[in-house]
Amino acid sequence: MGKFMAVLASFAAISMNFQIFRETQDAGPGPLLSTYIFLFAFFLLLWDLTLYPKTLRQLGRISQFFMEFLIATFMTECIMIDFWFPLEKMVMNIPAKMADVIDDMLSSGEWRCDTLCDTLRSQALTYVVSYAVSVSFLVAVLHATRVIDLRALREGPSCFFGDIVFRLKKVIKKQLRMFGIGARRVEMNSDINVDLSADICESLTQRKPRRSSRKGRRQSSKSSRDKKCKDKSIARTRSRSRSSCVIVGRETEENVPFLEKLGCNII
Repeated sequence: MGKFMAVLASFAAISMNFQIFRETQDAGPGPLLSTYIFLFAFFLLLWDLTLYPKTLRQLGRISQFFMEFLIATFMTECIMIDFWFPLEKMVMNIPAKMADVIDDMLSSGEWRCDTLCDTLRSQALTYVVSYAVSVSFLVAVLHATRVIDLRALREGPSCFFGDIVFRLKKVIKKQLRMFGIGARRVEMNSDINVDLSADICESLTQRKPRRSSRKGRRQSSKSSRDKKCKDKSIARTRSRSRSSCVIVGRETEENVPFLEKLGCNII
């Protein structure tokens, strides 16, 4: 967003007819208020734009102010001389040209339309056209910069104007905070800060043994599981050894002769 003070200084300088880069030889044919309305619309547009590119290195406050002031003044002078004054002159001549066309169409016949032609050639109508063009530019800029929302008109005028009030309050608060006005400052006593730091330290120290106890529980559960697995494996090996011993003993007893079992020696 362009700096507010630089754009405001440029707007004030051009409003007081202080020109730096270009001098206007012929002012606009329209009313002065219409010119100020268009100038205000362009001021809002410059305020919302980035005058100094963010990719460049930032300058000091004073040099940054003068740089943005010169850029805003140059753009405003060019837009007023090369765009607004020719456009206003062309638009204000349209009703008179329409009156000439009507006179040419009715000159060959008996019909006359003097009242309509005089109204089209009147200066009041040309001023109305100039005001209509400048106000339309202002409304378009307000809608583009999100100051108003024309889509809210679908919900009714109360919703539209309520949205305008809400947006204006939001913009004013934002600008005041940029200047350091209305910013919320929380001041705390040193004793309160010490108490808070002590409470935080105590909470941290209390949390650490919990974590260690959790780790100890996990390790104890793992060790108990390992012991159970070892006991099961030992029991399995013992049962297997017993079964093998029984089988071997049976085989040896079956191979011994019957007389040797009785302890008889016939020969």
